[in-house]
Amino acid sequence: MTTGSKLLHGCMGFAALGVLVMSAAGCTKGYASLGGANGMGDLPKITVEALGPTPQSAAQNIDVSVTRAEQGYEVTLTAGEDFREELDQLFLEVGFDGDTYTPTNAASLLGSAPASDETAGGSELGVSGGGNEPVAATGNAGTHSAGQDSPSSAALTLAGQIDGNTIQFGAVAVDAGGSGEAGQVTLTPGTPLLSFTLTERGPGRAISSAPGEAPEQRAKNLDLRQDSNGNWVLSWDYTNPGDTNQDGVVSVMDLSPIGLHYLERVENGIGDSSRHVDTDSNGLINVQDVTAIGMNFSSELFAYQIEMREPGTEAWITVGQLLLGDQQVPPGETVRFSYTFGAQYVEDASYRVMALNKDLEFGPPSECLSQNAREIEEVSADSGQVFTVVVKALDLKSPMQQMSSVRVVMPESFSYEPKSFNVGSIGGAKDEPDGIWGTFAEGFLLAPDTFLVPISLGDGRQYIDFNVTVLQRSLEAAPVTYGDLFNFKLKSNGSEPLSLSFEMLDDNGRPISYFYGGDGVEMGDREFGNRVGIEIR
Repeated sequence: MTTGSKLLHGCMGFAALGVLVMSAAGCTKGYASLGGANGMGDLPKITVEALGPTPQSAAQNIDVSVTRAEQGYEVTLTAGEDFREELDQLFLEVGFDGDTYTPTNAASLLGSAPASDETAGGSELGVSGGGNEPVAATGNAGTHSAGQDSPSSAALTLAGQIDGNTIQFGAVAVDAGGSGEAGQVTLTPGTPLLSFTLTERGPGRAISSAPGEAPEQRAKNLDLRQDSNGNWVLSWDYTNPGDTNQDGVVSVMDLSPIGLHYLERVENGIGDSSRHVDTDSNGLINVQDVTAIGMNFSSELFAYQIEMREPGTEAWITVGQLLLGDQQVPPGETVRFSYTFGAQYVEDASYRVMALNKDLEFGPPSECLSQNAREIEEVSADSGQVFTVVVKALDLKSPMQQMSSVRVVMPESFSYEPKSFNVGSIGGAKDEPDGIWGTFAEGFLLAPDTFLVPISLGDGRQYIDFNVTVLQRSLEAAPVTYGDLFNFKLKSNGSEPLSLSFEMLDDNGRPISYFYGGDGVEMGDREFGNRVGIEIR
């Protein structure tokens, strides 16, 4: 405890040297207000409440220290001397007067860097101020020993500002050693949990309502196909990076799914119901997935708008809207939206969706999709910037044996990065069977880089044809219809935005993006149609 301070119970006590330490018991909705003879003036009012599954008894045994600093006040939360809770999750919400004080430097004090990159990796997170300050708080993510009885257990921790007068803290126990037991978040009295700074706003200073940089809410895994009744159906994944519990807002509660699936492998295809938890899409759920929570803290999304562009036109027309709250999905599984078209469906038109928040502000558009084509919206680019392009199969109409050709179209202001073509998923050796190929292929014949030369289309665009030929296989064809096909890198040589699309037919109407496959009886060439997707990283 800080010298000259006194532990206060029931919000009654004493302050000296500008320090106030109070027990949250009996005053979680009380205040720390001192004035008069000590010449200190009023100290900020602090409240502590439990969130979600955390019992209120845990919040009532958190001690709060308020220390006058050179610039404002330093606030610290610690486990009180009566803290006896053993929890697998600890979530707290700390309140203060946001009209009077500006919060900064919110940080979890519980986290510490782990010993292994595989189990976790402590990292600093920049946290948006929820529209009240450009960068109103920072948080961190790390691991904390969960107690001597569970040496392989640890806790993911995070702290950040959710709005102008609230800071959240979260800690979730995980199994960091592969023992199969996640253990509990065990705290001893005096364990520091959270700290942040409050600075007085000053006369006439208003709270800014300007939003920070929007998170990447571009809807993933867009699909357009006919159902058994002959109706065309557009479907896509709910995409709000960091919102792993998919309740519509990014908060500390999103630590829970990461803790639940800690160190699980994820395919990131539509067939994997945990793909939304792997926020960095690297195939492994670990502490690095907490970064998206910190970067997008307080980001919310509650609906999608469905839009159509008729052939030969540039204007997008709204055709419908779906709300997140109306989607019926088994708990824990990725939320997937589906919109069934009726008479308003237009053949060969392009369709896309736009994320929408409760302030009726739009996020970035998804890729646009038609019956036989797919095109990603423009991405801004700086000269010299390098992009990784991932091309993936999205529920192919039949099993694939060979990828005969995929033609990717791009602006002429971009160049192919030599030796960047990689079969399957990002990472690993160029010819390593991963992605969709990892399910059946054992060896490849790949074209040399001299074959991957962009060819001009004469309209400011160019294309590259990619091919993957399987030489050895453990199965006749891929047993799955989803997965990464290949990836490569493009370098910007100007300031033109990057737009990508597939070309399905040549000038004579012959397929130029197709694969060889079938059901083992009727094998042959199959058009990809709109079942091949692009992702830029």
